[in-house]
Amino acid sequence: MWVGLVPAMFALDLLAPSSDGLPLGVGEALGCGGSGNLPAVDGWTSLKPMLYPSSPGSASTDIPVATDGFFVIDAQSHNLDVETAAAQLRVVVRDDAGTEVPGDVSVLRTQAYPTFDSYLFGWVAREPLAVGVRLTATLATEPATVTGSTVGGEFALTVAGAPTAMSTPAATFDRWGSFYRGDGEVGGAECPAPPGSGRCDQTLPLPPRVIEELATQVVWTPPEVAGGVAWRVRLDLGEQPGEAGPAKEFFGRIEASEPGLYLPIVRFRELSGRHCVSVVVEDLRTGLEQRSELCSEPAPLAGSFGSNTYLQQCPEPPSAELTPAWCDMNPGSTLAACDGVREDGSQVGCTLSAARARAPALVSLAGIVLAHAMRRRRPRRGGR
Repeated sequence: MWVGLVPAMFALDLLAPSSDGLPLGVGEALGCGGSGNLPAVDGWTSLKPMLYPSSPGSASTDIPVATDGFFVIDAQSHNLDVETAAAQLRVVVRDDAGTEVPGDVSVLRTQAYPTFDSYLFGWVAREPLAVGVRLTATLATEPATVTGSTVGGEFALTVAGAPTAMSTPAATFDRWGSFYRGDGEVGGAECPAPPGSGRCDQTLPLPPRVIEELATQVVWTPPEVAGGVAWRVRLDLGEQPGEAGPAKEFFGRIEASEPGLYLPIVRFRELSGRHCVSVVVEDLRTGLEQRSELCSEPAPLAGSFGSNTYLQQCPEPPSAELTPAWCDMNPGSTLAACDGVREDGSQVGCTLSAARARAPALVSLAGIVLAHAMRRRRPRRGGR
């Protein structure tokens, strides 16, 4: 599997498990379970602005905000529902003279994870602020928490410019490769668990077969952002057979060295032909969307995006039927089992062929703008 396909700063995955319980594209052993990571007490575990701290090398530790003062607050808790969290949250913003700046707090998003709850709140000033003004935001809870120093504090803000409006998403297809989806009942094959995997039974259960799919990653180029935003970016395949990865959240900053925001991989059932995907950006504050369509034939396949099985973790191919996929996911292997299935003995991978390695096709981006009101928030499952 390729390395370097990590999210840029301040862009978070909304994780969604695959049908067999493993995160899409990840074959890590999940260990023996247990509750060792649960907080010792219920309540707040973290409270801070989303854009804090500043990126490494920044000359300022101030959090940039637009003239509306908007900034996103990242809150995490254990067994604390959103209504209680919102009631206990205290946000006070003051200018250099110590005068409180009137503002309002809203709930942007709620997300439940196995061991904690994650909430996004937004603060916005009631009156426009002047560019260059420095502010101090104090985040606290009432009653006060004693779970750690990561809950609340004082944070410096600087008004950097006008609020950023969403624009038609600009995106490109990045790498193309294979993804191997498990087929058949898990346990139809197995392999020894590698050292350090934490597997109690010392084996990795596998499906008897894997189906090769076409996979790619879309890179979205966000507009220049003055301050912060709260956007959700997702991919929509429409009626095409396949699967898009989970949405990402973008808050206004990525690494300067990155070409854009790497979105989760897209998988297509068809291995050839023209493939299209819509890039959808939603403003969590308003529910408005911008959408554009990205279409292309696949470029030459250059490797594997992995699998939704443990296959890549196996120390060697577990069966003859799974050997081509294992070799493709482990291109550096010197095992003799891979020699007969590689095209030329190179590091390219073992399932690529000249027929599939076509010349790169021209990528077209059709700007189809769609802005419409959506429900601002959806109730969380289970009523929490």
